[in-house]
Amino acid sequence: MDYILNKIKELERLEKEVPQQAEVIAKKYKDEILDFIKEDQLFNKGIDGQGKKLRKYTNYTIGLKKLKGQPTNRTTLFDTGSFTEKMDLIFTDQNSIGVFSRDLKTPDLIEKYGSNIFTFTVQNNKIINEDIFTKNLIKWLLSTHTFTKI
Repeated sequence: MDYILNKIKELERLEKEVPQQAEVIAKKYKDEILDFIKEDQLFNKGIDGQGKKLRKYTNYTIGLKKLKGQPTNRTTLFDTGSFTEKMDLIFTDQNSIGVFSRDLKTPDLIEKYGSNIFTFTVQNNKIINEDIFTKNLIKWLLSTHTFTKI
């Protein structure tokens, strides 16, 4: 009976520790996680988290982009870099990641392109969960907890 009670206590402890460790992992890999939105989705593909192409630039903006040597065949939300440089993430009470930007033009960009500019595509979410969180949570579990067989 003591064995079962000990296992229950161990599981209860893990239930508290795993979300805390996930937050540690989110902070440690913040830049890599944010690059899935900044680089892969916005800059490289010009899509939001739903995989939808962002509205095309106006002819005026395309002209400015050409002068700067920036891509014009997709909307990247990269002009000066301020919007993406000021992107950050928060680990929420629901044990999930929220992405936002502290840039002053963020409300305007959300109004124009939608809030999905801050969400991960299904594929990127899968990669983040498997390659960053699951991999590192397993490493942490194996290095900090001992598991005994029944």
